[in-house]
Amino acid sequence: MCGRYGLALSEEELRELFEGADVPAAYQPRYNIAPTQEALVARGTEAGPELVWARWGLIPYGEDAVRAGARHINARSETAAARWPFRDAFARRRCLVPASGFYEWRASAGGKLPYWIQAAGPLTLAGLWEPGRGGDPPSFTILTRDAPAGLAHIHDRVPVVVAPEWRRAWLDNPTPAGELQTVMRDLPPPLRAHPVSRRVNRAGEDDPALVEPVDEPLELPLE
Repeated sequence: MCGRYGLALSEEELRELFEGADVPAAYQPRYNIAPTQEALVARGTEAGPELVWARWGLIPYGEDAVRAGARHINARSETAAARWPFRDAFARRRCLVPASGFYEWRASAGGKLPYWIQAAGPLTLAGLWEPGRGGDPPSFTILTRDAPAGLAHIHDRVPVVVAPEWRRAWLDNPTPAGELQTVMRDLPPPLRAHPVSRRVNRAGEDDPALVEPVDEPLELPLE
């Protein structure tokens, strides 16, 4: 799964990713975006992508907002098109989640160890969104897939990364279902990972030092 990520791109980089879309005035770099918090997502419109604030944790119509938002932060790409509560959003309301990188945790004898995972450039993660209700912002979830071989030792799942050539197809409603499956199965860009401070476990921590490498602790065999 993907339980934390960061977005520290400049406004210029965001506009470049999304065809010149306006960046909301309140945007600031974040290094520890957590479930139920608001973050930027890109939605498709007739005029092109638009960047909007949305709450991380999909809230489908008819579900309690508090419980649903905490439960539906991720959706499996292999089944999202067919399974409630994701199938309707998959068919009609897809989005892209811009990210500088994301965190995954590796199980170890001393507890779970966080890793920062990034590519050579910005990432756009495959997402789904639902409209907000009663004045609330929209909500979103991030699709996941099997981890590539180089990352499977950390965690068995990673976010679906949408390549630049597929971004418009992902956002466009008329895109055929078969093409969407191709987008999700496309190989992600080369990703590299390094261990980081356990401070990232606390949602209130949010500064550039969170993504800096730390020494991986020596793991002794259990007695």
